[in-house]
Amino acid sequence: MKITTQINRIIIIVLILIIGINQNICQGQTGNQLYLDPRQSIEQRVKDLLSKMTLEEKIGQLNMPALFTKDLGESIEEKMEGCKEFTRGTYEEGVGPGGGFFSIPDKILHKGPRQQAEFINELQWIAREETRLGIPLFIIEEGTHGLRASGATIFPEGLAIGSTWNMDLVEEIYSTAAKEARSIGVHQLFTLVIEPNRDPRLGRNMETYSEDPYLCSRIAESIIAGAQGEGISSEDKVIAGLCHFPGQSQGTGGFERGSMEISERQLREVFLPPWEAGIKKAKKAAGKADVAIVVVGENEWRTVDNEENSVGTNGEGKDIANLDLTGLQEELIKAVHSTGTPTIVVLINGRPLSTRWTAENVPAILEA
Repeated sequence: MKITTQINRIIIIVLILIIGINQNICQGQTGNQLYLDPRQSIEQRVKDLLSKMTLEEKIGQLNMPALFTKDLGESIEEKMEGCKEFTRGTYEEGVGPGGGFFSIPDKILHKGPRQQAEFINELQWIAREETRLGIPLFIIEEGTHGLRASGATIFPEGLAIGSTWNMDLVEEIYSTAAKEARSIGVHQLFTLVIEPNRDPRLGRNMETYSEDPYLCSRIAESIIAGAQGEGISSEDKVIAGLCHFPGQSQGTGGFERGSMEISERQLREVFLPPWEAGIKKAKKAAGKADVAIVVVGENEWRTVDNEENSVGTNGEGKDIANLDLTGLQEELIKAVHSTGTPTIVVLINGRPLSTRWTAENVPAILEA
């Protein structure tokens, strides 16, 4: 029962994205299915759909294979057939119809936009017509310096883009990438690398834009404006996946995937500003969104008062006096929930937390 509940909570995020982006597909085909009716609220549709899903179908929706691995086959032909079987939910026993794919156009569709659009449309048709619940797929591709797909516009790598200091140009580049991505059926672009480049040994240096946190911050804002715009429901916009993780561009010894020896001051002054800028730029679009995602957890030792002094936790010697969310985090959840926007709460915690009000009022809770 506990495992099923956790899966319910996780799957809601995936389903909200899929339903929100693909709701036009469902018009005229609602029948008696509440979750197919775009006139209903997102929360009602997700609740109705979850109530109909089997455990296997929920597991399938949590999986989005990357085509640069061999999980779906060795050759291009094998991977194309594997995509179809995975979409139907017949590829592996115990795994229902899949939630989507990462890097289909780049890895297996090399004949250009027509082939890419036709194959992705075929997969969407399978998902809608050949599965029990007809849940559309969520498609992701790389977008480092333009849509990473045959026939798409290729722009200079990140360092060349950053050297222009031209934010209007940056916005135009990622607006073009978004338009080309949506035209073939892609919903999200990743590898938008906003981390400051501080180590010449890093293998991803060509994907970064600058060593300067100010410039990276302005570029992050321009990427959001170009790729995501005022809302991801637009037919020429995508979800902008900023990458990869604050500080990962300064790994110990120049390794991309390893430990990071970074002070809190350096983290705050150098590596966090681009992320903060990008997230703030996305707030305008979020205000028009169908769903609000609130991330909370235990991090009170970093909390500061109005004079920027650390206030620590609420227990003696930095220990914990109770299991409640620290600070004003619960008030934040309540404020967002009071707007009437369907809300998802993401808990980042390494210990038990008391979240009674959240559990009673927010149907979607994910422990990260």
